[in-house]
Amino acid sequence: MNVTMADRERQLLHQVTTLAQALHQERERLASRLAELELELSVLASKLDGPPAVCALGAGARPRG
Repeated sequence: MNVTMADRERQLLHQVTTLAQALHQERERLASRLAELELELSVLASKLDGPPAVCALGAGARPRG
């Protein structure tokens, strides 16, 4: 099999293009996940900043102490 320099360059360009596309897709996936986590963190932070939760004892439970 006789592979010319032009064939090698084409193969290399194809591999680089494929890798660039994969990296772009992974970046988009990670950016989307980061946005989800930022929203979740915001929700959790707002819960911490909100009024204190009231804990009710279940039926038959006695307070400790």
